[in-house]
Amino acid sequence: MNPYLWRMLERFSSPWRRDRESKTAAYSIGASETGKTFDNLGASGAVTLTLPQVGSNLKGVIFNFVVAAAQDFRIDPGAGGAFYVNGAKQSDDKYLESAYIGDMITVESDNNGDWVVSGVTVIDVSSKYNAASVDDRFMTANRPWRVIGVRATVTVAGSDGSAVTAEVEKVPSGTAIASGVDIATATFNLKGTANTVQAGTLTSTDADLDLVAGDSLAVDFTGTLTAATGVITVALSNWKVEG
Repeated sequence: MNPYLWRMLERFSSPWRRDRESKTAAYSIGASETGKTFDNLGASGAVTLTLPQVGSNLKGVIFNFVVAAAQDFRIDPGAGGAFYVNGAKQSDDKYLESAYIGDMITVESDNNGDWVVSGVTVIDVSSKYNAASVDDRFMTANRPWRVIGVRATVTVAGSDGSAVTAEVEKVPSGTAIASGVDIATATFNLKGTANTVQAGTLTSTDADLDLVAGDSLAVDFTGTLTAATGVITVALSNWKVEG
């Protein structure tokens, strides 16, 4: 019997039970294993699981992944596949990674050899500013996060004659805000058009976008804010896109 069909029959015969396997070394998953949950329990280092290369004839293949050891757990779509995650299709062969115990995702194949991801946690953290604002930490991580976006919205434009800007920094514990790492390639213009979103371009250095427990996000202002008001928002994801 076709192993894929056998797998499906097995699932329907035991609907209350989900097969689960722990992997401590690299492994290539077969399409016939659809419905399985994989974890990295017992791993002492990074583990990469590679998804099957599926086409339109095998759409709807589903796998679940759970981080069970505090080691990098990587889910690779393979050279011919890509993930739909965090609001966009990623580049082919970019893998997902987490090392935080309890993080869990589900991936399902589409009809084009790619994978739709669910279960990723994305949060927004914001810092409002006004004329009295000073450089300030507005979030301290209690677990690993990856910065996936940064935006600013001016509600009242600054009126000072000189430049008025803000930069969002990643600041490790024990480090001054001014010595933090820029997460975007340019500053936000706090004299920009009111009620208009400014979308920041993230740095291409992934390490500068990764927060570990104890790292903070902070706003570093330049110039005199005077009448300036607005909000700066950073988006964070618990799974990283790498590769």
